[in-house]
Parts: sequence; C-alpha cells; structure tokens
Amino acid sequence: MSEPKIIDRMKKLLALSESTNEHEAMSATRKLHAMLAKHNVSINSLNEKEETVGKDCEIVSCKPWKRRIAMNIAELYFCSFYFASGTKKNYYYFVGTESNRTFALHIFKMVVKVVEQESRRECTKEFGKRNSSFINSFRVGAMARICQRCKDMVGDGKEGKLTDEDGSLLPALLSVYESHQINISAWLSENTQLKKVSNRTKANNQLGYSKGQETGDRVQLNRTIQSNASPKMLGSK
Repeated sequence: MSEPKIIDRMKKLLALSESTNEHEAMSATRKLHAMLAKHNVSINSLNEKEETVGKDCEIVSCKPWKRRIAMNIAELYFCSFYFASGTKKNYYYFVGTESNRTFALHIFKMVVKVVEQESRRECTKEFGKRNSSFINSFRVGAMARICQRCKDMVGDGKEGKLTDEDGSLLPALLSVYESHQINISAWLSENTQLKKVSNRTKANNQLGYSKGQETGDRVQLNRTIQSNASPKMLGSK
C-alpha cells in the first residue's frame, strides 16, 4: 500500500476509533495497530522506499510523568520522542515517519486523557474532594505500569510474539525497529537537536500510586473502548 493510501486509511481508522459504537471503536484500533506493524514490516523486508522522517508537535503541560509515557509510546510505535521546555508548557516532538508518528501521538493523547480522568475519579471516590498528593501519585503509578508494558510489547515485537487482529503472529520486528532508528538518527543529525532526558517523578501517596498502577495495567495501548462520557482506553489488556 502506498504512503498516501495508508495514511488516508489510518486517518479513517483513527476517526472510527473514537466512534460512540464500542465494537466499531475496538475493531478500528485493532486493525490500525496491526496495519501499522505490517506496513513497517513490508517496507523493511521488500526494500520499498521509506516514508520521509519528520516530526509532529504537541503542546503539553510541564509534567514529567507525561514525558515518560510519551517516550515509551513513541518507541513502541517506531518513533523517537524529544521535547523543548517552555515557561508553563512543554513542546513534545514525535519523530518518525508520518504514519508511525500519527498513530503514536494519537495513542499518547488518549492514554494521558484516561490517566487524568481516572485519577480525578478515583480521588473523588476516596476523599470526596481534590487531593493533590493522591492525584500526582496516581499518575506516577499509572505511568510506571504503562512504561513497563510498552517495554514488554517492544520486546515481544522484536521476538516475533505480537499478533494481528486475527490472532496470527506478526514477523519479528527487530530489524524494523533498528531500521527506523537509523533513519531517525540520520534525520536528527540534520535538524535541531531536542532534549530526550526526562525529569524524575515522585509519589508520596501509596494509595494513589497503587490505584494508578491498576489503571496503568488496564489502559489500552492499541485499542479504544467507549465509555459514557468520552472515548476511553480501559479494559482487559
């Protein structure tokens, strides 16, 4: 499938992944995840012309836990993550081919939205009011589990343990990850160097941290489930 066609197909599936129909949303994002992996495998194995590497920017509040999530989701979807600091906002850059960074940025925004919503909901449930220590610890806990799950998925992908929407094993993605990193490094050498370090995160509320880890365990990294309020990514892993 050509670059314009796959990007157009991805955008249609991204729109469907936010459908109010739960089955339609889940089906669309499963197909999108598998299609993206297959597309990268096809380009790499058939020596087809690579998509052009570039960057997409998202302006985000200065929260270290968000940077850690962004960094790991970017790696999971064949991209690299960098950021530039502002006074009250950070500029998050997802660097990779257009199809990869489009999906990585979409998943990042959806995951952060779920973590923020769930931290407020659980806080109200536990205390009946806002508790900053609980909310911050919840988000750090969720971040820790999400990052570990991303690392596990990358490892599984490199070893050929990932499946597509039909349950069929995908080819091992080690060479695909390596190829994309080479191309991204080449692009970065000719473009502005951005920060890749991430500040340390700290959790002072054990209850909040453990509740956050539960959400981090359930948040979907490759499909969407619809809630009554808005598209969410909670359910079985």
